[in-house]
Amino acid sequence: MIALLIVGLLALAGGIHLGVTSRGTFRTWLALWRTPTSAIADVRADAALLELTGTVLAPARPVTDPASGAPCVYYQHGDSCAHTDFVLDDGTGRAHIQLAGAVVVVRGGGDVVIAPGDKIYVLGPATHLPGAVKAAADTPDADADAPATPSLRLAATARRALFVAELSEQDAGRRLGLRAAAALTLGGLLCVIGVAAVLLQLWLVWTA
Repeated sequence: MIALLIVGLLALAGGIHLGVTSRGTFRTWLALWRTPTSAIADVRADAALLELTGTVLAPARPVTDPASGAPCVYYQHGDSCAHTDFVLDDGTGRAHIQLAGAVVVVRGGGDVVIAPGDKIYVLGPATHLPGAVKAAADTPDADADAPATPSLRLAATARRALFVAELSEQDAGRRLGLRAAAALTLGGLLCVIGVAAVLLQLWLVWTA
């Protein structure tokens, strides 16, 4: 009869683990729907959470996707993963994206590749970089065609994750919502099974 108790405790532990690990996904999903998309040019100060959409620009030192041989800023094939920082352009300005510690999702799932020219969605903590904007308007001898330098830096922190998706905001929200709902539902079901198994074991011992 001890096997029933072991099964119950394992199911309960699995349910609690799923609930804890899906908490971050649920928080990101909630923040996604609560946070409006910003234009980089309009951001004047640090932000605990900022939502941007834009195009990945080619970095000075890209990584090479081993599957295609093409330059990219991020790839993951099984256990093989590499990334480099890059600049995001939303048409109004540019932001420096630090991928270390980021949660990355791409269209279709499976292998993950983000390359220059891809349209992506970014949600995470932002640091304003004072003075790091195009100086052509303020400096008469500046090159009017010189590209703007990043005015923001987005990177994961100890308290906030950086979420990067090669999806629209709506598609990213649906995917995160489904993932969180599935994990929470399965976790709750395992907890119910675990508690029921433990209680049944106690009842069997009591009535033996």
